[in-house]
Amino acid sequence: MGVALEPVRFAASNRLCVQLGYQGSVRVVEPYALRRTRAGHLLLHALRVDNRGHRSYRVDQIQSVRVTTQPFWPVYRVEFAASGAMSAAPGRGAWTAGPARSPSGTAYIIECPSCDRTFRRTTSSTELRAHKDAGGYPCRSRRGTMVDEVPG
Repeated sequence: MGVALEPVRFAASNRLCVQLGYQGSVRVVEPYALRRTRAGHLLLHALRVDNRGHRSYRVDQIQSVRVTTQPFWPVYRVEFAASGAMSAAPGRGAWTAGPARSPSGTAYIIECPSCDRTFRRTTSSTELRAHKDAGGYPCRSRRGTMVDEVPG
């Protein structure tokens, strides 16, 4: 039967974790994308908070959804729009959450949450190397947030 996806969209666009009831257990996840399989099933792609593993959940088998107050820093592009029609992109093989190189030349803009500097990358990894803030002092942040994706 499935559940309404509006709470998942709300959580994703506000960078909040979701508590999913799925196959008789409850797990807390970071929601990232909806994809449709070749067989026509709608999948929610997410990262589990407890083990940082990528998981796909068939939407028609999700038993419950509860938006938590636990925020997350996206390590991948969140593909939910804040409003408007919700759509699922067709699956092009397996959805890979990993920071793979972009064969199309896409550039990823990563922002440091501590010093607000932005970095242009060829991968979607949000890991930051040592850098300095605007005042020239070392910044301690090592994890950024993807703020934009520029097609190549």
